[in-house]
Amino acid sequence: MTIKRDLSDTFREHIDKQETSVFPLAFMDVSHPELEKALRVVSNGISIKLNEADADDLMYIGFEFDFTILNDSEGKATASLSIRDTTHDRKLANILEKTNDPAQITLRVYSSHLFDETIYETTVDGQTISFHVPVASDPEPELVMQYLRLVDVSIKSEMLSGTLRTWDYSQEVIPFILAREDLFPGLFW
Repeated sequence: MTIKRDLSDTFREHIDKQETSVFPLAFMDVSHPELEKALRVVSNGISIKLNEADADDLMYIGFEFDFTILNDSEGKATASLSIRDTTHDRKLANILEKTNDPAQITLRVYSSHLFDETIYETTVDGQTISFHVPVASDPEPELVMQYLRLVDVSIKSEMLSGTLRTWDYSQEVIPFILAREDLFPGLFW
């Protein structure tokens, strides 16, 4: 699991203000064995390319979702995720309804000031898509959470919600041995 939590002073100053033009943009990659390629979405009304030179199929599609940051408690690190699955033909919800395998999630949060507000357009599969591009190539994320699993999924109407969880090494089965605290105390510090 990789977690980057070092918010820049500039970003922290902006998000702590009552009124500001800078806001967090969350980019999420969702992969699953049943998906041909990862779903790439951004918590924005308009799609965004993380690198202007990226091909159109690497664009993050504007999509509604909410999440919490992983907790720092002594227990297992968890967070929540809610996705309004109205686009992508409910692709993710349909897959998760039919399988027990959890989706793998990567979340990156960027400051909105790193992206140009100019609206560009492209045509993908006969559909015109509006998008933004970064001000400079390879913007630096403020927060990164990788290798998360989407578990305890609940699908109601157009809302998909679940728990983001890191890998639970205490459930890892070593041939004929269960990783328990008395056998592997280093896992339970």
